[in-house]
Amino acid sequence: MFPVLFSLGRIQIYSYGLMVALALLLGIIWVGLAAQQRKIATFNQITDFAIYVIVGGLVFAKLLYVICEFETYKREPLAIFSGSAGSFFGAVIGGVLLGVYYTKKAQISTWNLADVIALYIPLGHMIGRVG
Repeated sequence: MFPVLFSLGRIQIYSYGLMVALALLLGIIWVGLAAQQRKIATFNQITDFAIYVIVGGLVFAKLLYVICEFETYKREPLAIFSGSAGSFFGAVIGGVLLGVYYTKKAQISTWNLADVIALYIPLGHMIGRVG
């Protein structure tokens, strides 16, 4: 695949980013429909859950990356606001923490929802890796 699919002025659309976004969108739809069918949660609850997980993942990815690369960010503190760097493990930790927080807040069974999500993670990962 081409690393840059196309450009919109100064904005470049990368194949990897597009495929990850597609995987997220499809994952939310698949999990939402499956959770609704199994009467675990409504589709709206799953979209709210996804927002919590995505925001938690992004914030914690950057936070852990800044902690690990503290010397770099001490020299250039404004680089923290760059959207280009993050830690995979921070994203997982933040996504799980905020996901569990939301399930408790919305009174959704965390483990039943985790069972549904576990079915679709490999499919989403496969789509994202195509990019």
